[in-house]
Amino acid sequence: MSWHSKAALGIAVLALTGCGPEKPASAASSEVSATTPPATPASFSASGGYRRQIDLSWFPVTGADSYTIYWNTTGTVTTGDTPITGITDTSYVHGGLINTTTYFYIVVAVNVG
Repeated sequence: MSWHSKAALGIAVLALTGCGPEKPASAASSEVSATTPPATPASFSASGGYRRQIDLSWFPVTGADSYTIYWNTTGTVTTGDTPITGITDTSYVHGGLINTTTYFYIVVAVNVG
């Protein structure tokens, strides 16, 4: 069995601050502060496992609530590709894969911001 894996590192975060009209003077106060987007995960690695799986891991990111992995088999991965969401650990085993196929990945740190 031959495994090929390529890993890319990336993050895509959208933070909106100060959108919408000013609060009317008579409105109740319910201020919302923007949360700083988390940093890009570092040391992202992918290694061919056995049983048709790839083991992915990365260093934890301060302020991250979870991580999302995007993947495809065609090359450049974007946040429009297949997501694996809600990962709360700094590793993931992507299983059920096809032998001799190259898989491409990015990992994104996510928080409420």
